[in-house]
Amino acid sequence: MDATADTTMATAPAATPAGSALTATIPSDFETFLRMLTAQIRNQDPLDPMKSTEFAVQLATFSGVEQQLRTNSLLETMAGGMGLSALAAYGDWVGREVRSAAPAPFDGTPLTIELGAPSGAARAELVVADETGAERQRLAIDPADETVTWAGTDEDGTPFGQGPYRFSVEGYDSSGALIDSARAETYQRVAEVRVEDGAAVLLFAGGGRVAGDAVTGLRDPEP
Repeated sequence: MDATADTTMATAPAATPAGSALTATIPSDFETFLRMLTAQIRNQDPLDPMKSTEFAVQLATFSGVEQQLRTNSLLETMAGGMGLSALAAYGDWVGREVRSAAPAPFDGTPLTIELGAPSGAARAELVVADETGAERQRLAIDPADETVTWAGTDEDGTPFGQGPYRFSVEGYDSSGALIDSARAETYQRVAEVRVEDGAAVLLFAGGGRVAGDAVTGLRDPEP
């Protein structure tokens, strides 16, 4: 191959606009590949030249790598777009209250617990657990009640310590056998919305967080 052909092959790819790692990487890698291929042609044994099929395999291999890079870049762009969509979808939730089973912060003020006893329960109990998951209290409730106010005190009226608490409801049949257990929920005010790994995460004003898709209710704060 003459010098003219060598120069043409080495400088064939045109520069692409800057702005992403992909646009900078592919032209650079392609130019390097062509230089290596040119050097390979120059130094091959004239009595045993490389077959055209071997050139074709090398070109096909590089083409596959280039396509994979473009695919990865496209997926990253799509993920970023999904993150922006999540912010747009949940942005107007800031300042409003959402219902979820996330731990609720207790500061000495009674909490309103949203219940949901298992269907067919003859009796039910509200189970209170601290942030470590240890059970702290168990209170009898009416299975038909939709809400209950948790005072945050023990049987002697001594207040529980401040911090996050998690609630659940256990339903029992008439014989006393456990039917089912379900997480009870509370409403908490949203202070911030973030996107983490392409998904919306809601941060509460009182601390704590919950995934956007784990929310079961939304309302304006009570005046």
